[in-house]
Amino acid sequence: MSNSSPTTTARWITVAAASKRVGLSEKTIRRLVADGTVQASKPRPRALRISVESLDGYMAAHATNQWSVAPRRTRRASA
Repeated sequence: MSNSSPTTTARWITVAAASKRVGLSEKTIRRLVADGTVQASKPRPRALRISVESLDGYMAAHATNQWSVAPRRTRRASA
């Protein structure tokens, strides 16, 4: 009998699903796994599963605000 509850069970997704989830290429996901940045599991010899928690943690740590819009300056009326 397993003593892990649904709240502590890790979720694992394919490399393709991870790629779509975070907007990175599959090759980049595999590189992150290879250098140990993101956790992965190999349930079968040709299958690789990525930890959703690890992937989300990586993305949160590397998030940028590059697309946020700065408030516009208003022009002063000329006298």
